[in-house]
Amino acid sequence: MLNKIIMLTLAFLITSTAKGQRKVHFKKGLKFELNLDFENAEKEFKKACALKSGSGCFKLGYCYKNGTGVKKDKIKAAKYYKKACALKSGAGCFKLGDCYKNGTGVKKDKTKAAKYYKKSCALKSGSGCFKLGDCYKKGTGVKQDKTKPAKYYKKSCALKSGSGCFKLGDCLGDCYQNGYGVKKDKTKAAKYYKKACALKSGSGCFKLGDCYQHGYGVKQDKTKAAMYHKKSCALKSGAGCFKLGSDYKNGTGVKQDLTKAAMYYKKACKYGYQGGCRLTPDPRKRPFTGTRPTNYCKPTKPPYIPPS
Repeated sequence: MLNKIIMLTLAFLITSTAKGQRKVHFKKGLKFELNLDFENAEKEFKKACALKSGSGCFKLGYCYKNGTGVKKDKIKAAKYYKKACALKSGAGCFKLGDCYKNGTGVKKDKTKAAKYYKKSCALKSGSGCFKLGDCYKKGTGVKQDKTKPAKYYKKSCALKSGSGCFKLGDCLGDCYQNGYGVKKDKTKAAKYYKKACALKSGSGCFKLGDCYQHGYGVKQDKTKAAMYHKKSCALKSGAGCFKLGSDYKNGTGVKQDLTKAAMYYKKACKYGYQGGCRLTPDPRKRPFTGTRPTNYCKPTKPPYIPPS
């Protein structure tokens, strides 16, 4: 009996020590990362991961994915995301889902992608719930079910995912979509777009601006519309920049300024919004032609922004 108590005590002490050490290594890694010392950050994350820190393994996977502090290696990135997920890291499961969805470092498998998004959501990852909602909406890796997207978008939004709030607004509203699995409600739609915008979703700010511009679910206010289009553009939403350009071109909610209109159309193009690329550099010179002018900005792939 005494030996059993001693063994249990030792096991507890060893576990507590390991837990403390992995926290120390993880925090050191974050500090190095903050100071842009990626090589030492990777070393600390590796130590934390070896001590079974899910967050440490997730960060290590991120290092290999982006080549920060180590040579870029998609296979190793997926390996560490998988380890992070096994250690109950919601972010790790979410990233592993993305790997299977896109075939990054693993063989593409939509069913496995949905499986890991579901696990991520169960571990309270807002991004995982958002992606799971998309899976049910499109029937990607799961049987399509129009009643489930809103449920998971709502959970995502409650977990402070701007993307989730934005998608929930789309389900409820009709600024651009009809109700999907829920009763249409313009007022609630605007409310969720506002929440998405507050959580720094460029798409949420863009949709909120359009709601104010047309009086959908809120009192019409073209000044507020332009304000939210501007915030959307600042969050690198090509659609937001395009609408802001149109606001300046037409003098909607702002003083007409064709120079600024051209500047925001160019930004829209830079962020991958084709409409901005099809407009002339200076809207004063000639009207919209439907084709991209020579020597104007070329559309670029929008930068990857991790979901909130």
